[in-house]
Amino acid sequence: MAQQPRIVLLLRGINVGGHNMIKMDVLRRELEGIGCLGVQTFLQTGNILLDAGALVPSGDLSETAIREHIQVKFHTKGPPIETFYRTQQQWIAIVDANPFPKEAAREPSKFFVAFLQSPVPAADVAALQQAFPDKRDGLFSVQGTEVYLYLPQGLWRSKLKSTSLERILNQYNTCRNWNTVTRIASLLSTNPDDKDEEDSSPSASDDRDLSAQDVDASPDIEDPSSKTTDPVRRGRSASRRKTSASGSGSAGSPADAKPTRSTRSTKRKTTPAVASPDDPPPRPKRTRAR
Repeated sequence: MAQQPRIVLLLRGINVGGHNMIKMDVLRRELEGIGCLGVQTFLQTGNILLDAGALVPSGDLSETAIREHIQVKFHTKGPPIETFYRTQQQWIAIVDANPFPKEAAREPSKFFVAFLQSPVPAADVAALQQAFPDKRDGLFSVQGTEVYLYLPQGLWRSKLKSTSLERILNQYNTCRNWNTVTRIASLLSTNPDDKDEEDSSPSASDDRDLSAQDVDASPDIEDPSSKTTDPVRRGRSASRRKTSASGSGSAGSPADAKPTRSTRSTKRKTTPAVASPDDPPPRPKRTRAR
């Protein structure tokens, strides 16, 4: 019997900053409970494989219905949970269409595919070019609903983090590194009865959403996952920060700062001099008669 064609379902906005926490075995059971077949998960970043025959254009098992079910069941607060579907044929084509095979083979943990929900307009492609003024900053290629990204400095140290892919392209995305992309491609041809497969390698933890959470995030100071990934809420937070900074005035200048204990002047301690034999005897202290 021929194997059932498969569907790849990618989730955005889960297990980020303590929000929308979903264990993959729980998600698998939930999808099976609403009628999905051949459910298989990979990693904790929201990678699900389904039998294509289980999806229907409308009804309880449509792509829209599944996304809404996941949103209602698992969303707590923070970024919305978005879904991205690719057929088995589309996924294999994504792997074969890689425009930078040398970079992907050399540093797969620094090579990413950003999955979008709609094609990128030409104007947004031009805007994305500004995030890569030099080839040393990285490479990118927009092909349909995918963006191939080579970031030699890593995801969080790249210049792209200061501009945010979602703000540039005006749509949500979810990103997977090349290790994950190729591993899913191999899973598409395996037995779906192998329900869950985990990977604790360092490269597996690099799968993130190239979203507005990257703005102003310093990888050396804080975890970017603690920031909101909603572009609208992120913009409001940035505005409040600017207002707070402008209202501070010179109150925080060094001249107005109070001295600390280490900078306050202290009375210098002196060592008592040693008496010399030639010194006159000390004068007796006078005592007042009572």
